[in-house]
Amino acid sequence: MSDPPIMGSTRVFFSPVSLMKKLYWNCRWQIWALLLPSQWRDIRTEGSGVVCRSSGWYPQPKAQWRDLQGKLLASASEEITPEANGLFQTEIAIVLTEESNQKMSCCVRNPRLNQERESVISIAEILRSDMESEKETLLSEWEGEKEALRSEMKRQKGEYEAVKVDVTLDPDTANPNLVLSEDRKRVRHGNWDPPNKSEGFDHYICVLGAEGFTGGRRYWEVGGKTGWYLGVCRESVSRKGKVTLRPEDGYWVVWLRGGVYQVLTSPSTSLPVSIRPGRVGIFLDYEVGEVSFYNVTDRSRLFSFTDTFSGTLRPYFRPGYYVSGTNAAPLKICPVPAQAGGNLGP
Repeated sequence: MSDPPIMGSTRVFFSPVSLMKKLYWNCRWQIWALLLPSQWRDIRTEGSGVVCRSSGWYPQPKAQWRDLQGKLLASASEEITPEANGLFQTEIAIVLTEESNQKMSCCVRNPRLNQERESVISIAEILRSDMESEKETLLSEWEGEKEALRSEMKRQKGEYEAVKVDVTLDPDTANPNLVLSEDRKRVRHGNWDPPNKSEGFDHYICVLGAEGFTGGRRYWEVGGKTGWYLGVCRESVSRKGKVTLRPEDGYWVVWLRGGVYQVLTSPSTSLPVSIRPGRVGIFLDYEVGEVSFYNVTDRSRLFSFTDTFSGTLRPYFRPGYYVSGTNAAPLKICPVPAQAGGNLGP
């Protein structure tokens, strides 16, 4: 003897919530967005979709979408799954487009009893609610972007208001192979001298700025060579023997060598530079923990280090080698224009 047919406790839920009161039975409706999950990847359409789910049926029900005239509408998918209690759940989906501005119904029928239940929905109301929801999302995203823009403008204002430092070179820190100008604004390679007992660097051919920074915002510009190492370092770094130029060891440095720009991180990072800078601007924000490098020529940012600073920081200069008749000019600290902030890129 066969089991008796069951009409099922049909549950229908509808989103958005504002339309739930308009349902006749408990059928569940859901709207899915244009970016459909993987199980819908074969649906090729523009617009949104509606899913009708109904559970508690026996035997397996038949679900259909119809327009107001009772004409069957093509479904995007249909699936019947068994439930734990031996009954069945049906799910049928249909694709909506911008032209779908009418009412439609989901009909679930018990084929043995030839009886059905129907729920009507207004497509125009769905799309209107969907548009309102999208509008709220866009407004929220716009507010987030506006706040990010405010933060960026505040940061740029801080860079513009940075103190333009009249940096000079400290001869006591210079490697013996370096020759400093009388005004201590330029440095070049000289004849090799053996390391002495001075306070200068004895392995790397570099020199520090005479000014030390323990806070605030500072900005200076350097130019004159086609090869260099520039940045800042801790005043306490060892000046004797070989050292590793990286933030972990107290150096925040960028180099130009052989036409290649690199950040001395671990490992090093190459920088794509389309326009070679005639000058490089170095911006230090001690409290924020930022060292930024700018291409003064096209007013773009080359790179920014972010870190936590302690102790005194000093400008770091290392003129590149004179190679095959190139890079012969001295590395020079350039006069900073009164409107140096205008040189800082976005």
